[in-house]
Amino acid sequence: MLDTSTKKRIDDCRDILVGKLPDPKAQIEQITIGLIYKCELTVK
Repeated sequence: MLDTSTKKRIDDCRDILVGKLPDPKAQIEQITIGLIYKCELTVK
């Protein structure tokens, strides 16, 4: 289960991507890549 902070981040990303990528699968892919990238930056 996602905490409220993570859910808000995903919702914010989705809102930005809706105008750029109308396909929901593409939105999910980009959000996932962004979250992985952010986690990698945090770990380093």
